[in-house]
Amino acid sequence: MYGKVCIVTGCSSGIGREVALSLASMGAHVVMACRNVEKAEQVRKELLQELEQMRYFKSFLILY
Repeated sequence: MYGKVCIVTGCSSGIGREVALSLASMGAHVVMACRNVEKAEQVRKELLQELEQMRYFKSFLILY
Protein backbone atom coordinates (compact mmCIF):
# COMPACT_ATOMS: atom_id res chain seq x y z
CA MET A 1 0.00 0.00 0.00
CA TYR A 2 3.07 2.23 0.17
CA GLY A 3 2.46 5.48 -1.68
CA LYS A 4 -1.20 4.78 -2.47
CA VAL A 5 -3.85 7.38 -1.62
CA CYS A 6 -6.82 5.97 0.31
CA ILE A 7 -9.98 7.81 1.29
CA VAL A 8 -11.59 6.37 4.41
CA THR A 9 -15.01 7.46 5.65
CA GLY A 10 -16.09 7.23 9.26
CA CYS A 11 -12.55 7.57 10.60
CA SER A 12 -13.54 9.17 13.87
CA SER A 13 -14.41 5.83 15.50
CA GLY A 14 -14.85 2.10 15.12
CA ILE A 15 -13.93 0.22 11.99
CA GLY A 16 -13.15 3.34 9.99
CA ARG A 17 -10.57 4.43 12.56
CA GLU A 18 -8.91 1.02 12.57
CA VAL A 19 -8.89 0.88 8.76
CA ALA A 20 -7.22 4.31 8.62
CA LEU A 21 -4.60 3.18 11.16
CA SER A 22 -3.95 -0.07 9.29
CA LEU A 23 -3.60 1.62 5.90
CA ALA A 24 -1.31 4.31 7.29
CA SER A 25 0.86 1.69 8.98
CA MET A 26 1.31 0.06 5.57
CA GLY A 27 2.55 3.34 4.09
CA ALA A 28 -0.62 4.63 2.44
CA HIS A 29 -1.55 8.31 2.37
CA VAL A 30 -4.88 8.35 4.21
CA VAL A 31 -7.53 10.99 3.59
CA MET A 32 -9.93 11.05 6.54
CA ALA A 33 -13.46 11.89 5.39
CA CYS A 34 -15.37 12.86 8.54
CA ARG A 35 -18.39 15.00 9.41
CA ASN A 36 -17.06 16.35 12.69
CA VAL A 37 -13.83 18.29 12.10
CA GLU A 38 -12.97 18.69 15.80
CA LYS A 39 -13.34 14.98 16.50
CA ALA A 40 -11.42 14.11 13.32
CA GLU A 41 -8.52 16.32 14.39
CA GLN A 42 -8.37 14.59 17.77
CA VAL A 43 -8.43 11.15 16.13
CA ARG A 44 -5.71 12.25 13.68
CA LYS A 45 -3.45 13.17 16.61
CA GLU A 46 -4.16 9.82 18.30
CA LEU A 47 -3.44 7.89 15.11
CA LEU A 48 -0.15 9.71 14.62
CA GLN A 49 0.87 8.81 18.17
CA GLU A 50 -0.05 5.16 17.62
CA LEU A 51 1.88 5.07 14.35
CA GLU A 52 4.94 6.48 16.07
CA GLN A 53 4.72 3.78 18.73
CA MET A 54 4.35 1.10 16.04
CA ARG A 55 7.47 2.32 14.25
CA TYR A 56 9.44 2.19 17.48
CA PHE A 57 8.14 -1.29 18.25
CA LYS A 58 8.99 -2.57 14.76
CA SER A 59 12.49 -1.09 15.04
CA PHE A 60 12.90 -2.77 18.40
CA LEU A 61 11.93 -6.14 16.94
CA ILE A 62 14.32 -5.76 14.01
CA LEU A 63 17.25 -4.77 16.22
CA TYR A 64 16.88 -7.74 18.54
